[in-house]
Amino acid sequence: MMFWLAEVAGVPSDLLDEAEALAESASQANPADGHPHGRMIRTALPWPLIEQAILTGPHLAPLSVANDAALLAFDRLTETVSTYRKFRQWLPT
Repeated sequence: MMFWLAEVAGVPSDLLDEAEALAESASQANPADGHPHGRMIRTALPWPLIEQAILTGPHLAPLSVANDAALLAFDRLTETVSTYRKFRQWLPT
């Protein structure tokens, strides 16, 4: 969730790359989502940084484009975390 928010809010790609690498390291420490995933990702993407990006970042895409991007991001998530697939029914088709 933190990564997705940062990505859509326009956080620079170098920070996203760092967060992705940290997430991969966390998954080696614990394959299940949870400790230490959030803590490690927050070292690259602290909440204040994400909040600032949300409040001041670019808002150039129309809602339909943003929704399409969100669906793609959710699809990527559910490819690796099957427990989230049940929530797909909540999304528009």
